[in-house]
Amino acid sequence: MNLQTGPVSEVMYSNTFVKSRDGEVVLEELCKLFYDRPSYTKGDDAMFTAYKEGQRAVVAFILRKSSLTLEGDTSDAE
Repeated sequence: MNLQTGPVSEVMYSNTFVKSRDGEVVLEELCKLFYDRPSYTKGDDAMFTAYKEGQRAVVAFILRKSSLTLEGDTSDAE
C-alpha cells in the first residue's frame, strides 16, 4: 500500500466522495448513520454524547474537505 505522507487535498476528498458513485453512496450512509441525527438524546450521559459528537465531527470534516455542506450544519470544529 502506497500511503501519501503529506496533507490530503480537498481535490482528493472530492474525487473520493463526490466524483465517485461508490464514494457518494458511502458518504450518504455515513451521513445517515452519524451526521443526520442529534448528538444528545435526553438521558444520555456526557461521555456517550461526546462519543456521538465525535462521530458527527468526522463526517462534518469529510463534508468540508469535499466542499459539500448539509442543511443545519453548525459545526466549526475540524
